Amino acid sequence: MYFVITLIFSIIIFFDKKENIDFFFPVPVCFSFIRFRIIDALKLIIRRRQPRTDILDGEFIHGLDRKMRYFKPLRIEIYSFLREQIIKWAGDNFCLYLCMESNDVWREGLEWSPQNTAGLSSFLDNRVRKIFKS
Repeated sequence: MYFVITLIFSIIIFFDKKENIDFFFPVPVCFSFIRFRIIDALKLIIRRRQPRTDILDGEFIHGLDRKMRYFKPLRIEIYSFLREQIIKWAGDNFCLYLCMESNDVWREGLEWSPQNTAGLSSFLDNRVRKIFKS
């Protein structure tokens, strides 16, 4: 029996610095990038519980779902940068996917898109088969 572990990163920007990332864990089947997004009510709770935090001081906009998120060009830049860093670390045959993003963000940030949920499901299934086929 195999267990598949997918590491999920919630991307939060601190100080707008791009420093090299050192990865210290074994290569997983896939990385899923999710971006930091919150509803207004949660923002108030964060401010009350962590009054000195600067996590909410970034370049946020309200999306169509009324959640605060990073501006689209900034998300694309983040995904592209992280993709480049992971390729340096693990090579270009590495599995990355985005959670809750549009096809254009996929294409610009990761240089590919599964097009839809069925395409992503097929991609992930094939990735698991490829890794565990031995």
